[in-house]
Amino acid sequence: MGFTINKKKRYVVSSVLAAGIFVAGGSLAIATGIGSSTGTTVTVCADNTTGALHYLASGTCDAGETSLVLGKEGPRGPRGQQGLTGPAGPTGDSGATGAPGATGATGATGATGATGARGPRGATGATGAAGPRGSRGPAGPAGADGADGADGADGADGADGADGADGADGADGADGADGADGADGADGADGADGAPGSNATIACDNDGTAGTVTSITLDGTGAIVAVVCTPN
Repeated sequence: MGFTINKKKRYVVSSVLAAGIFVAGGSLAIATGIGSSTGTTVTVCADNTTGALHYLASGTCDAGETSLVLGKEGPRGPRGQQGLTGPAGPTGDSGATGAPGATGATGATGATGATGARGPRGATGATGAAGPRGSRGPAGPAGADGADGADGADGADGADGADGADGADGADGADGADGADGADGADGADGADGAPGSNATIACDNDGTAGTVTSITLDGTGAIVAVVCTPN
């Protein structure tokens, strides 16, 4: 009699295979080494109706159950797709310095370089020894006139000559500028008193009341600065 497991029941069996843990008869059973290369296997009984599993310690499964052996190594599956490239790892430590290489062959002579810039002028060399005296040369042309010499010192004064005849009178000179003003003269005597003036009738205190002037005060220029009047 064959045994068929639907998707739901297959999920239960896969969980047991993946975890290696299941419950049988109220106790916890752990299968170690399932699917490993040690050959350890676990026998379980699967209910043909419900797909429920329980561990079979010994003997055979009951009627209506199918015996399953877990832990057998199945056939190798197809190769999976290549995974994504992982992130770059950290830079490794620098390697040890290698031994010096052999000396290479001498290269060909390079082209002549451009002429360098002119160097600075060297220091003046020491004066050489005097050479032998040469023969006398021909006379040279006459030189240009030299510059005038400095003036000589003045001679001593001669004796005074005789007085000449008087010359004619010269024309009159222009008038001189006016002299400064003289000091003020002394004050003259006071003049005689004038005749008394007649009393004038004016408006007293500007209130429209007629009155008689009894006193007038003048300033230095003769202007009236105050008037005292008595009402009539």
